[in-house]
Amino acid sequence: MRWGFKSQANAIARKVRVELALGDAAPLDPWKLADHLAIQVLQLSSFGDAAPDATRHFLNVDTGAFSAVTVFAGSTRCVVLNDAHSRKRQASDLAHELAHALLQHPATPPLDQHGCRNWDEDLAGC
Repeated sequence: MRWGFKSQANAIARKVRVELALGDAAPLDPWKLADHLAIQVLQLSSFGDAAPDATRHFLNVDTGAFSAVTVFAGSTRCVVLNDAHSRKRQASDLAHELAHALLQHPATPPLDQHGCRNWDEDLAGC
């Protein structure tokens, strides 16, 4: 973990809780946070007509292969969640994706030139 990350993350959390009028121990609803951040949340099943084979695969065949992804259109973000997962799992996945937004992680291609997951070591410790 990079030096200063915990302090930065705690400061962001405090600021967001103030903006959402939440106490220190109050539960944070990630869907309300997404709305506050103007990040649209889409269900994977909503893409059934556009990508029927992929949607069917991730919703019915190999549900563990895909959880969530942030998609960029310029500087606008949206999050796609696998709605085959439980609501609690989706909440965790959404919170993870929103953390990327709050930390202002840049858009990167999901796969590298070899077709492997694109992994940024500098962001991995955050």
